[in-house]
Amino acid sequence: FALATQILFPPPASPEATLSIAFLSAASFPLALPPVIAKGFGYPKLGFGVEGVNSRFVRWLLNNLFADTHSVVGQFSEKEYVEENHRIRGWVLLDFYDEPDSALIPLLVECNYRGRRKGEEGW
Repeated sequence: FALATQILFPPPASPEATLSIAFLSAASFPLALPPVIAKGFGYPKLGFGVEGVNSRFVRWLLNNLFADTHSVVGQFSEKEYVEENHRIRGWVLLDFYDEPDSALIPLLVECNYRGRRKGEEGW
């Protein structure tokens, strides 16, 4: 999961705009059907089941968009840190985009506006 999401951070000091493609879906091989991988099953918070990729991705987006950046960086203000280091850009291909509870799409739309600089409105 970490490798699939790390690609959404553009390379630092890149002279050109970079849009990466992240695949957060599943192939159909035994016991890894797309609904099971995307939504999970059981009660993972109680230790009975597996958390789905979509809910893990929502948690990852929340941590990277709205985390307390002062405790992570210390010397930068939140605005500088988000603009310079936490610019999430890319295309995310996933199954069952409306799970969990339609939280995923608004967070992905928010990524379009975080850290945007003048002249980068078109990408």
